[in-house]
Amino acid sequence: MKYQELINEKYLEIFQNKKPFPVELLINIVSYLDGKVDDFLLNDFVNALLSSDNLFKMTKNSRFINVFSRDFSVHIWNAKMILDTLEMARLDKDELSSLVRYSISGESNIIDNMVRYLVINKSELLHYYSRVDDLEDGEEVKEAMFLGSIPLSACTLTLAENYFPDLRDAIVFDDLLTRDSLRGLKIGERLFKEIFKEMIEKYPDRDLIAFRLMAKNKGGQKFYKRLGAVFFDLNDTAREIDEHALDEYSEGDIGVFFSRDVIKRKALEEIEEVTMEDEIKRVSSK
Repeated sequence: MKYQELINEKYLEIFQNKKPFPVELLINIVSYLDGKVDDFLLNDFVNALLSSDNLFKMTKNSRFINVFSRDFSVHIWNAKMILDTLEMARLDKDELSSLVRYSISGESNIIDNMVRYLVINKSELLHYYSRVDDLEDGEEVKEAMFLGSIPLSACTLTLAENYFPDLRDAIVFDDLLTRDSLRGLKIGERLFKEIFKEMIEKYPDRDLIAFRLMAKNKGGQKFYKRLGAVFFDLNDTAREIDEHALDEYSEGDIGVFFSRDVIKRKALEEIEEVTMEDEIKRVSSK
């Protein structure tokens, strides 16, 4: 592949003996695009991919959530999952060209931009990974939204009695993670809607709660409020906290509560798709 030597040289120049991610990631993606898009466009893509700014972003930005590891907050770069997803997307030459142009001009690193483009334009590849059936075995399970082979957002679920033996009318969620580069695409909202559906079917008499929302997590507060949650004081569980008073609480003293009635209602609501027109407006407004 004609770009392989260039990629190896640039990678070595920037990172020297460090290997923050496999150089094969860059080589394989460029190899996939070679021959499928215009040579001039591919050259622009390679230059952007190998720019110091992009490579630095790739070491700093959140990466792919590894939902199959014991701790899914561990992040990995994985070329295979990206290439497999591109194959599933079945993009024609014009669509691939649009993908490459967007990835070059987007706000995040090149590969995150590619994923964002696919989420917007190939939403049919979004699917839910669930292990709710394993909750009865006393396990902490991981729920996730995928785009093809790429995990995008995930959280853990546990039966509440695993924490408090007398609390048998709730499921506890924790560690909600969504890739930073996918903010605004309603990935977390899709994940929770799927979790709500599972709960209606398998746990209709349980609420959904979290025990440690951080007071400084403004994004999380807005997200949960939009989905119909209420906040409560972990030191006085009968006390509801007004969303404007959350700053008065210490870190970890705030709980999140989705009643079973809210779960049933929200599970039925449609999620409005984000379009490229919406994306262009969002970027141009900044």
